[in-house]
Parts: sequence; structure tokens; C-alpha cells
Amino acid sequence: MSRPVAALAMALALPMIATGKLPPRTATAELPTGKWQIEFTNGVVETCEICANGSAFEAEPLRRSAGKATIQGKSTVIRFDDDRTERWTQIDRRWLVEHWCPSKRFPRGKPVLGVAERRQ
Repeated sequence: MSRPVAALAMALALPMIATGKLPPRTATAELPTGKWQIEFTNGVVETCEICANGSAFEAEPLRRSAGKATIQGKSTVIRFDDDRTERWTQIDRRWLVEHWCPSKRFPRGKPVLGVAERRQ
């Protein structure tokens, strides 16, 4: 992962980590529909498509999985069929993505952080 992306992910995550609170989001919660590219701090690059009905599909070099996205509070949580969970929190036009594997670590375990940017 490039240093700028890792720095951005940490800059987006530090306020949440320090206060234990999620940053403000739009007034109404909505799914981040569309096609996204996520760069994680561990170097993994993932693509994810989220549909208005909540169905989701992600792909990265070593895995592909379908999942279901739901609104939980001010975030979107995606539970994938291969025992992984992601929480997406909107910050401006980007989304902070927290990734847990296995899903039983969600939400208390340490996630891998990433930044999602819209592709379509």
C-alpha cells in the first residue's frame, strides 16, 4: 500500500479510535451503492460492488465472496459469505473501511483499515 493511502486511512481512523465514536455522516443513512476500490493498510486492494437491495460482491487477488449490506447506526455493515465482515463509515466522498476476519472478531477485534473510493 502506498504511504499516502496508509496515512489517509490512519487520519480517518484516529478520531474514531481516540474517542470511540464514529465521525458524523450524512443526515440520512444510505448504502454506498456502486462499484468501489478499497486500498487496505496491509497492501490488499479489493473491489466491491454494493447494490440498492443490499447485495454485495467483493473480489481481491486471493478471494471472492458475496455478501449482504445493512445499515447499522451511521455505518454500513457488510457480512460476507466467507466469514468476513466490513464496516463502512462515510467521510466526505470516501469511506473508511474496517475489515474483520473471521467475523466473530467484529466489532471488538482489531480490524484492518482501508479507504474506499468510488469507481462507478
